[in-house]
Amino acid sequence: MAYMEKTILGIKSELEANTPVSANYLTNVTLNTKYGVYPTLLPTKAPVIKYIGIGINGSENVDGNNLTDARKPKMENLDLYQPIPFRCVPLANDLTAVERQLYRLRVVKKIGGIDYVLYYLRVMTVIDEFVQITRTDPVTKQQVPFTIDPSNLYPTPPDSSTDGIVGTDTGEINVTTSHMITITGSEVLEAINVLYGGDVRRAKVTEFGLYYGEDRTVKGTSVTGAQFDYTEVVLAHLGFHYCFNGMDFSNPSTVLTKNIRLGKGDVALLG
Repeated sequence: MAYMEKTILGIKSELEANTPVSANYLTNVTLNTKYGVYPTLLPTKAPVIKYIGIGINGSENVDGNNLTDARKPKMENLDLYQPIPFRCVPLANDLTAVERQLYRLRVVKKIGGIDYVLYYLRVMTVIDEFVQITRTDPVTKQQVPFTIDPSNLYPTPPDSSTDGIVGTDTGEINVTTSHMITITGSEVLEAINVLYGGDVRRAKVTEFGLYYGEDRTVKGTSVTGAQFDYTEVVLAHLGFHYCFNGMDFSNPSTVLTKNIRLGKGDVALLG
């Protein structure tokens, strides 16, 4: 069993981006405020869904033995139930500029007397350059390209048949855009080793979130105190919260890649 919930902030962001209202950016409910990462820096345009975060508390035991089920996310949620960072490295061995391009929400935290850098979000890979319009063939159930007919600028009302049925089944039209998410065992274990003493029983991802935000160039500080430019997300907020029974990432070579299809204000998870 799995559950997906669109959050209040996700709905709010959709309306602000698609209606002529003024955006009211609530900085106090963002991940930037939660982790102290440029909490007051505002976006220059409407934030978009671009980032993924992972967590380890999206399922629960339901019978006292081995039976588990996914928790139900709530639309009021502002973050995952128990998020973990994608990367967790000593500040002295921070990511290179190239590696850092994959991640966002850079947090410096002292753990066991050592300064670590935690990166809580990962950038999703865009698959479609443009929004895709397809039709589900009613016979084969396959997705086929759909071309918008200009003649529909002058639409003709459908006529009902004698039995009251209007038209025929031409298949559902889908308007979507696809993105690829990637989660690796090496990333999960990096966080488990530092934050949870290497207890691999916790290396089971059972929730993830899709986050809105905007990329901005900001200043970071290295272990020597030198400043450098890097790309950070601002106004990062949870748009969708997904909980499932989970996937074991205790093997560092494990890799999960999944196609996320956004459309009609919802999310579909493809293989």
